[in-house]
Amino acid sequence: MRNNMNTTFTLNSNSQAMNHEIDIEKVPQPDRHRLIFETFDKVLLHEAVVLNINHDPKPLYFQFLFERSGQFSWDKTSMPDGTFRIEITRINKPGGDQRSAEDMSGCSCKHGKDDVN
Repeated sequence: MRNNMNTTFTLNSNSQAMNHEIDIEKVPQPDRHRLIFETFDKVLLHEAVVLNINHDPKPLYFQFLFERSGQFSWDKTSMPDGTFRIEITRINKPGGDQRSAEDMSGCSCKHGKDDVN
């Protein structure tokens, strides 16, 4: 099933939990982190946000560590074609004050396989 935000919903193979898959390359660059965090903030315990992406998203990982510490697990798989599949699973409910995903638009990290860093 697909919605208008380039997100696909599939059942997790381990349970009845849903995976919320985002084809991130179809999302405008300034909106990517905001969309990922908005999607993650809506998932239930043991559900996941799955990203298919053409670069190793280390800045996003560190942003998750800072913004959603203790709430997620991160599983990164390098694909044969050089892309990455990232599964971000909710392992705890949100706690206390956390910055809204709306405040995360316009990330300044570099995207793409040809970026140096």
